Amino acid sequence: MTTSVTDPIIEATRATLCESVVGDLISLTAEAADGSGRDPNGVSSDVLDRWFVVCGTGTSAGGRRMLEGVLDGKRARILDQGGSNPPRIGIVGAQLDGQETWMEVKRVMVGDSGEALRNALANRAKRLARETDAATLVLKASSALTLEMLEKAVEERPEFWSQGDGAHSRRVVVDDLESATKTAGELLALKRRARDLVLLQVSCDEGACDLTSSLGNSIYAPYAAMVLEDLVRADDSIRVRMSTTKTPEGGEAQTAIVYREDASASKRAALLADMGAQAARTMSTPLEQVIIGLALGYKRENIEHYVRRVNGDIDNETLADMFTSAQKTLDDL
Repeated sequence: MTTSVTDPIIEATRATLCESVVGDLISLTAEAADGSGRDPNGVSSDVLDRWFVVCGTGTSAGGRRMLEGVLDGKRARILDQGGSNPPRIGIVGAQLDGQETWMEVKRVMVGDSGEALRNALANRAKRLARETDAATLVLKASSALTLEMLEKAVEERPEFWSQGDGAHSRRVVVDDLESATKTAGELLALKRRARDLVLLQVSCDEGACDLTSSLGNSIYAPYAAMVLEDLVRADDSIRVRMSTTKTPEGGEAQTAIVYREDASASKRAALLADMGAQAARTMSTPLEQVIIGLALGYKRENIEHYVRRVNGDIDNETLADMFTSAQKTLDDL
């Protein structure tokens, strides 16, 4: 009598799938199912770390555990294939396609922003439909976070999601998980009135910025779209204004400015839209970066850290002049 031995990593991954519930964020490591990512010795040399938010659980027609959810801006399923076979990812379609009903909530979209947002989402959905997602074989999976855990973290320390990124900031959630949940955390800080304005990248022409990965201030980041929808439906003071700019590559980038309507936030949102401010791609001058940081309510030391990181060393006197000019711009609104 022989006993089939399953790889312990596959068993651990299978346990993660069995134990996951709606709202869980799962960290995945995946590779191409056809083996194209392996070297001649069969070692995985081209793997991709991905984030999957569980939106539903069930079983396949064959009685195997199946999770439904969103993965890097796509609706997807993860299926346990059983035995010694690793789970597989099946891509169903775009997470957002411009037909979302929350955009129809009265007065939420400012001016022609509704049409711009719908078009941007629809265009990206069409682009995703033409793309082939190769990394669909799950090598490893583990539970990373729940939405409730993130909400609790924001409730306890909202400043980590409202004061901007600095050299020593945001240590409640760390590393890649911190980056992946940054956008949702900022929206939750807006929900808790710890800030009044958030930027979300919606589209960016190929080569200008990477929205395939969820790591990057976009509406496709884990939990971001569902938190935004909850905000819009639950808080009638939330508004969305689109900010569009041309990229150096000759394309176009679009960001949604989400804010709570009052005299100050509305004026700052309008200013950022006029400037073409973007969330996931820096295409502004150092002075504009200071204006954007102040408009978002970030701490001065964190704005300074960002400006120097993006532009190289800037002397203290020049930076101080930028802050004086930027503050005057905002005071004159």
